[in-house]
Amino acid sequence: MNGVIGVIKFVIGQVFIVALDGSQRLLVAGDRIYSGEEVVTGANGAVSITLPDGKTLDLGRDSRWSDVSSASSQSSADVANDVAAIQDAIAQGADPTQVLEATAAGNDSTGDAGDGGGGHFNPAVVLNLTAEVVTTPIGYDTAGLSFTDRASSVLDGVDSSTLLTAAADTTDTTPPSVTLVINSDGTISFVFTKPPVGFDLTDITVTNGSVTNLVQDPNDLTRWTATLTPAANFEGEVRVSIPDGSYTDAAGIPGTGGSEAVTVDTLPPVASITIDNVTSDNV
Repeated sequence: MNGVIGVIKFVIGQVFIVALDGSQRLLVAGDRIYSGEEVVTGANGAVSITLPDGKTLDLGRDSRWSDVSSASSQSSADVANDVAAIQDAIAQGADPTQVLEATAAGNDSTGDAGDGGGGHFNPAVVLNLTAEVVTTPIGYDTAGLSFTDRASSVLDGVDSSTLLTAAADTTDTTPPSVTLVINSDGTISFVFTKPPVGFDLTDITVTNGSVTNLVQDPNDLTRWTATLTPAANFEGEVRVSIPDGSYTDAAGIPGTGGSEAVTVDTLPPVASITIDNVTSDNV
């Protein structure tokens, strides 16, 4: 009996063996293929064959395979001729993809499958570089983001100089001022219209007295208090004054001054007794 050239690994659809005498048998997994037999797959058939060297041969639909040496040698010769034709075309500067016949689609029933003999060829696919740029549409129109400049629409027709004047007019240029209040407990209060900058004891002028203990109210930065002490053994007017420009506000605008006076009567009253001389009545 002829030698085994392959063993069926698995079968899809209907696959047949055609013997040398023309008889056919349906293949199943595990069947042996002998030398001289041909494997034929149908329109929906496929088969995987394990060759004696351990390699696997896969046949698709409408394929044929056998170990017939004449078919293998014929296919090898065709391949050699194709290679020679390609090399000759390249040597002559021609494009082999243009001068050679296109490879037929599908499998060659008599092609060489490697060391196991028989099999099929896959057609070669050649891609040409064209440098063509193609824009792929996504199906939706696209556009950049848009927005409405509401600030520009509101200010349309407005003179820019008017805007600058309006902005400048919002600046407070009013100079700060101060009010002095002499309290009955011997203290004096300084109430400013704005928190003063650079105000201290040296800015206070006192006539017939002195001011000490000048402090700022931590809860109201426009209020300051001090202790007023009249001159010793003095009776009369004690005046406290703050000169113009002795302090500023936070914007650096000089402040206006202020003044307040109080009459002091600290000496005890002096009694004056007048004695008239009484003369005797010369009656």
